[in-house]
Amino acid sequence: MEESGGYVRHVLQGVRLDGGAYYRGGRLVVSLEGPRTLEAVYTTQYLLVVEGRGYWHTGSLAIPLEDLAWESGDARMVPQTLILPSGASLEPANGLFIVSGPEAGEARVVYKTLYKVVVERPGGAEVLWMEDGSKLSLEFDPEIELTPQAKLVLSHVEAGGERISSPRVEMTVTGPLEVRAVYDTYYALETESILGRSLQWVEAGDTATLYFPPEMPGGVFTRLRLSHVVVNGEEAPLGGGRVVVEVDSPKRVVAVYTVEPVAWRIALATIPLAILSTAAAAYLYRLARGL
Repeated sequence: MEESGGYVRHVLQGVRLDGGAYYRGGRLVVSLEGPRTLEAVYTTQYLLVVEGRGYWHTGSLAIPLEDLAWESGDARMVPQTLILPSGASLEPANGLFIVSGPEAGEARVVYKTLYKVVVERPGGAEVLWMEDGSKLSLEFDPEIELTPQAKLVLSHVEAGGERISSPRVEMTVTGPLEVRAVYDTYYALETESILGRSLQWVEAGDTATLYFPPEMPGGVFTRLRLSHVVVNGEEAPLGGGRVVVEVDSPKRVVAVYTVEPVAWRIALATIPLAILSTAAAAYLYRLARGL
């Protein structure tokens, strides 16, 4: 091996004897019975220093990006450009830096920094690698249906120490980042009574106070009186028509009314009939006497 410069060398490949036979290696024993011709065959190698790389043969050199990239915890350094000793710049293609022609000397790699961004949603966590200075844009669902009687409602989003009330998050990535969407659970509270049906959503763990009129008018001679209230199939205690329901699951509340007669209305309604009956009897009596 012969050094012809700091970044170029010639490496012996073999010896050709009398223009014919080719012997590999650097040692050859020749029988001298006359004139002989020995030809040493060398190949030229160039030293290209790229993050510890060494010599390569004349032609093309493919450098995988993964060989130059590195990762440390929540950050990655990814090669972006390769500056060759000649001053030429190479961009990666298909995950490779392709170096063509003789390039000898120090090559410099220009890196871009990627940061780890963890996005937590109710369905699980997603890991993104975002370039330093890039814009992060996320959209979270305001509501997520679990069942027809249960849903998740977005409370807020925690991102980089900030509390964001909007379902849309836009931030500039300047370092590792965790984004977490905080949801509250809501249950359906269904109410059914003589007045009709209603549906409202109540946050899990809260209590709801419902009011049902103890008494309501019914027909001409009847009224409706609150008998009892049933919550998910079980009778609930009443307090002046008010029922307190703890919403720890979907709830269905049914108010049961009974029909009662109104005695004083019946009495008033029978008085005119009695008077009419007496008057009719007197009239018929007078007709019978010929008066």
